Amino acid sequence: MTTKTTPTTDNQLIDAPPPTITDTIVPPPPPAPFTATNTTCSAPTTSVATSNYLHLISPPPPPPPPSPPVPTMGTRY
Repeated sequence: MTTKTTPTTDNQLIDAPPPTITDTIVPPPPPAPFTATNTTCSAPTTSVATSNYLHLISPPPPPPPPSPPVPTMGTRY
């Protein structure tokens, strides 16, 4: 019995030459023109708050008076 081998071209071999890049590199477009406009801004205005909530804060109420001592057991009043 005889085996017949058909030679094939294999580009995946290590000895194969590297592929050739044929892409054309295009430079980027020029930047867009920059147009500056001179704008004048008005001075900021000072606002004065006139809310009723900005009055002085009243101090906290005083603590309640201490409660009378509880008599110990066995004492009479």
